[in-house]
Amino acid sequence: MDDAEDIVQDSWMRGFTHIGTFSGRSEFSTWITRIAINSALTLIRRRRTKKECSLDDPFDPDNCRIEEMSEPSRNPEERCLEAERIRLVRQAIKRLPAKLRTAIEIRQAQDGSVSDLAMLAGVSLPTMKSRLVRARLRLREPLSKVLKMRSVSNVLPRTNAPVR
Repeated sequence: MDDAEDIVQDSWMRGFTHIGTFSGRSEFSTWITRIAINSALTLIRRRRTKKECSLDDPFDPDNCRIEEMSEPSRNPEERCLEAERIRLVRQAIKRLPAKLRTAIEIRQAQDGSVSDLAMLAGVSLPTMKSRLVRARLRLREPLSKVLKMRSVSNVLPRTNAPVR
């Protein structure tokens, strides 16, 4: 966080100092953004403390340290299970009555307050809250049985978010 603030301050100072070089061929926001990006890259370059070494060179403990590389992605089994969970959730949502299905689909598609969702659906705030609760309850039982989970919240993103 401190680095970001330093970069922003540095960018504005450089922009102020070099405002005479702004030619107007681009938007001012584009120009100042480029200054910020360059400031961030400069900071990153200055902070590089790890020595780089080739994996083809023989290991020299005095010269560099070879760290174990790992693949951050999930394994195929995890990806397959996640895809199956998503498929089961979509099927369960399709089986809901139209009004409840619409409420859940809007909630998953939009990131906003429940009042915003109610406005999108064209219903009152209490109606949207009620439909979301009823839809979650209807989904919880069949999905917890099929997915063997205690809560549907891991599968239904944002549907258990606090009411705003």
